[in-house]
Amino acid sequence: MVETPVGARCPSCAGVKRFRSLLKPAELVRAVGYGIAVGAIGTVIYTFVPFLGPLISFAIVGFGVGQVVSVGANRKRARELAPIAVACLFVGYEIGLVARFATETSFDPGLLLLPVLALRQLQTLLGLLVGSLLAWMRVR
Repeated sequence: MVETPVGARCPSCAGVKRFRSLLKPAELVRAVGYGIAVGAIGTVIYTFVPFLGPLISFAIVGFGVGQVVSVGANRKRARELAPIAVACLFVGYEIGLVARFATETSFDPGLLLLPVLALRQLQTLLGLLVGSLLAWMRVR
């Protein structure tokens, strides 16, 4: 016997299937776009307001990225969204730092390595890891 919403039934009569939440391509693109935009804007805001420190700042940015990725995917809980949210946080971090410092100086190809070199600071790395954990948990 199989428990169904209307009572116990035999397995062949029950026909209960698990609901699959599949993402449509438009929802996936929207989730990635929102996530990268919030990651980049949050990183730019962090560079202007550094008094919170990288740990708290990137935790807030990570939570925000997870939230908007969830909103972009129409609040669906698909397995694919968690790694997408983490990737959006790191790509947004890269874009945000490059955009912030490219506006102050002329664009130099070495500027693309600046975010990677900033990861040598332990607080920035821990902040991004905590932010990625929060982004992951927010969409799961």
